[in-house]
Amino acid sequence: MAQILRKEYGDSADGTNLVSNLCELFAQMDVNGDGSLEWTEFTSFIVETGVASKKQRTNDIQKYQYVGSQDVGKPTCGVDKLFYFPENDTIVTVDRDECECYVYNSALVLRFVISRASTDGVIRSVVYLPERAHYVIASSDSAMSFYEAHHGMLVKSFRTSTVQICMEWVAEFSLLYTADMNGTIRAWDVDAMEEKYYMGGSGLAGVKNANAAGEEKQGSSGGGGHQDSVMCLLRLQGMDVIASASMDSYVFLWSLTTGRRQRVL
Repeated sequence: MAQILRKEYGDSADGTNLVSNLCELFAQMDVNGDGSLEWTEFTSFIVETGVASKKQRTNDIQKYQYVGSQDVGKPTCGVDKLFYFPENDTIVTVDRDECECYVYNSALVLRFVISRASTDGVIRSVVYLPERAHYVIASSDSAMSFYEAHHGMLVKSFRTSTVQICMEWVAEFSLLYTADMNGTIRAWDVDAMEEKYYMGGSGLAGVKNANAAGEEKQGSSGGGGHQDSVMCLLRLQGMDVIASASMDSYVFLWSLTTGRRQRVL
């Protein structure tokens, strides 16, 4: 206590002055005036008068700097499918056995969740249409649904005759190509929401539709199609060709202008 008083009052804090200062200090802390100093009186005095200086306070409390948060969405039961669309730099994930998908930006910040109002369907494929700013979702309840790419609001939806497993958008022809469990590849007019023609398919007859040049485009079932589910479609850039990979262990190359099979890998 004498050391503290000397720091407060200087070298004059000795002898009579020291005793006088101690008595004055005790009187200030003894609030109820009972001649004894209680712990609550002492701590209240420390807080109110600010005796505990910054130099005497502990530095054990760590200081944290805010660096921003990263929202990676809710915990999931496991990601079953993942799609990346460079046109708008987004990543779309689909949980296992769920009918909803999560749309992230390239920094893995969740933008929104697309949840389909379906009790028995799961998402099979997702594709992005940059010219229309739409996500297209194919689900196991034979539905194809279109959602706007800014907030995930439903734009339109229609039913197909079979479940579509994979999709590929071909902007040059403004057609959405899909493939189903029967090995059939279908070309859709997304504006009219109707099938333009199909290619391949086990035991299916060709379908004829007029193309932009006024010619007839025919499904190539006559040339043979896949005998099992088509799991992937890929547009080959620089060529008017789309490739299909099937569970029958074959990869077919199809002409986008004639709708006929060109090559088997």
